[in-house]
Amino acid sequence: MNSKKANWKSKVEDGFEQMGLIVGNHPWRWLLGCLLIIGMLASQLGHLKQDSSIEGFLPKDSKVIQSYVDFKEIFGRDETFVITVETKDPYTQEFATQLHALHQQLMDEVPYIATVDSLANARHTHGKDDTLYVDELLPEVLPTDPDEIAKLKEYALNSENYKNFLISEDGKMVALIVRLNSFNYEKDNNGELQRRYLEEADMLLAYEKLSSIAEQYSQSMATPIDLTGGMPISLELSELTRLDFIVLAGLANLIIGIVLLLIFKRISGVALPLVIMLFGVTVTMSLMAIFGTPIQVSTSILPAFLLAVCVGDSIHLLTIFYRQYDEGDEKIHALAKALGHTGLAMLFTSITTAAGLMSFATSDLTMVSALGIYGALGSLVAFLLSVTILPCLIALAPIKRRRLHQDENKIMHRFLGWCARTSVRFAKPIVITGVFLLVGSIVIASQLKFSHYPLSWLPPDNPYTIAIKKYEEKMGSTTSIEIVLDTGTDRGILNPGFLRAVDQFQQEVVDWDTADYNIAKAISVTNIIKETNRALHDNDEAHYSIPNDPNLISQELFLVEMDEPDDLYNVVDKDFRIARLTVTSTWFDGVHMQALLTKLENRLKEALDPYNVSFSFTGVTPIMGVTFAKMLVSTAES
Repeated sequence: MNSKKANWKSKVEDGFEQMGLIVGNHPWRWLLGCLLIIGMLASQLGHLKQDSSIEGFLPKDSKVIQSYVDFKEIFGRDETFVITVETKDPYTQEFATQLHALHQQLMDEVPYIATVDSLANARHTHGKDDTLYVDELLPEVLPTDPDEIAKLKEYALNSENYKNFLISEDGKMVALIVRLNSFNYEKDNNGELQRRYLEEADMLLAYEKLSSIAEQYSQSMATPIDLTGGMPISLELSELTRLDFIVLAGLANLIIGIVLLLIFKRISGVALPLVIMLFGVTVTMSLMAIFGTPIQVSTSILPAFLLAVCVGDSIHLLTIFYRQYDEGDEKIHALAKALGHTGLAMLFTSITTAAGLMSFATSDLTMVSALGIYGALGSLVAFLLSVTILPCLIALAPIKRRRLHQDENKIMHRFLGWCARTSVRFAKPIVITGVFLLVGSIVIASQLKFSHYPLSWLPPDNPYTIAIKKYEEKMGSTTSIEIVLDTGTDRGILNPGFLRAVDQFQQEVVDWDTADYNIAKAISVTNIIKETNRALHDNDEAHYSIPNDPNLISQELFLVEMDEPDDLYNVVDKDFRIARLTVTSTWFDGVHMQALLTKLENRLKEALDPYNVSFSFTGVTPIMGVTFAKMLVSTAES
C-alpha cells in the first residue's frame, strides 16, 4: 500500500517536472497563450460593479427581495435622501419663498427623482360648512393675517402626519424628503422603451446633484442645511468600500514587496511574484464581472487575500529554484526540479484553501457566499498561474547566480534548531500550556458580540453621521419598517373595524421605546381618514377618528383622491385592497431587529386576526434584520 502511495506521488511529481521542462523550453508560446486568455478575461473588468445596498446582501430570487420588489412596484422606494434646514421660524415670508424655490429646484434638476415631500406641498386639510378644503400647509405667499399664519403653524406642529417628519417638534428644523424612482425607462436600439431598475451609478448622480443644491441654498439662505438619510449613508459606504479596495491592494503590494526583497535579496524575487499577484487579482475580478457578481463590503477584502495566496505559491517555487540554480544547475533543469519538488505541495495547499473557503458558498447571504466562491476560485487561479506563467517568466528573466555561503541563514537555522530541541525536551509542559491557552481563548472568544450598525462603520466626524444624529435628535427617526397589509379583496381597507385595529396598533407602537431602539411614528391611511373626518365636521377634534360607516370612509377617501391622489396612493393601492403601514425609528443595531419584528408580528396577529388580513414586513430595515439573522446562522455553519 505504501509503495503504491509513493509511486502515485512520484508520478505526479515527475509530471510537474516534465511540465517545467516543456514550459521552460517554450516560454514564449506558453506566456503569449496565457496572456491572451488573461486579456480576454480582463476585457470584462469594465462591467464589474459595486453594490453596498442592504438588499444586495440576499439573492435576487429570495422571497424577502421579491416582496420588496413588489412593494416598490406599488409604493415606490422606501430609501430616502433627507435635506434638513434649520430655522428660527419657518412661517416667515422669506423662508416660505426660499423653501418653495428649493423644493421646485429639486423636482426640476435632480435626475431620476420621484417625489419631494416638504411643508411646501404638505396638506392643510380643513373644513367649513360641510365642505372639505385641502390647501398648502406652507403657502409660497403667506396670509397677511397673523392669526391665519399662527393657525397654519399650529396645525403643522400638531399634525400626526408632519410633526417629527417634515417639521421638528420645536419648529426649529424642517425637512425635505426626497425619493427616487424605483426604475427608469430607456429606449433600446430598436427605439422601444425598456424598463430597468436604478443602479448605484444612477443614485450617485442624484446624490451629487442633491449635494450641490444643498450647498447652494446653504449659502443663499445663510442657515445650516444638511444632506442626510439612509441613501447618503449607503453611498458613503460604497465610496469607502471602493477606497478600501484600492488602499488594501496598494498596501498589500508594498508590504509583500518589501518582505520579498528581504527574503530573496533579488529584483527577480520581488518582480516575478508581484506580476503573478497582479494577474491573479485581475483574473478573479474578471470572473466576478463575467458572472455579474458585484463588489460588496465583504468582497472588498478579496484583492488583499488573493495577493497573499498568490505570493505563497510563488515563494515556494522560487525558493527551490534559486537553491538549485545557485548550486550550479542549468536554469531550465533547476526550474523543472523546483516545479517537480513544489508542484504537488502547491496543488494540495490550493485545494485545501479552496475547500475551506467553499464552505462559505452555502451561505444564504450573497456577500458571504461570493467571498467563499471567488476566494476559492482565486486560490485555484493562483496555483494555475504559478505553474504556467511563473515558470515562463523565470525562463525568460535574466537571473544571475549568487555565490552560496555556508553561514547563509545561519541565524535562522540556529533559531529553528533551538525550537526543535526545546519542543522535544519540554513536550509535556508545552502541550499543557497550549491546552490552557486554547481553553482560555475559547472563553474569551465566547464574549464576542455580534453587531450590524453601519453608522459605526463611518468615522465619528463624518458629516453624514453628524447630520443623521442631528436629524434623529430633532425628528426622532431615520429608518422605517414597511408593513404591507393585504385585505384579500378590493376595497377591503374600507372596513371600519380593520381601520380602527390598525389605528390602535399605531398608537401603541409609538410607546415601544427601549434601550436599544425608539419608535417615533407610525403612519398609514388611518391618518388621512381621521384628518379628513375631522375637517368634514368643522375641524372638531372629537371627530379625529375612524367613522363607523364604510360608505362615509369611501366618500372621504374619494375627496382626498380628487385633491391629492399622490398622497393617498402613497399609503394604499388603487384597488383599496393593500394598505401601507410605516413604522419609523432611530437607526439602531441590526442585532435587535429580529426581536422588534417578532414583537410587531405578534401584536399585529392579535390585532388583525378577526379581519382575516395578511401582512408582511419589507423595506431596507427589515431586510437588514433578516440579513443579520442569516449572517449568524451562516457564521456558525461555516
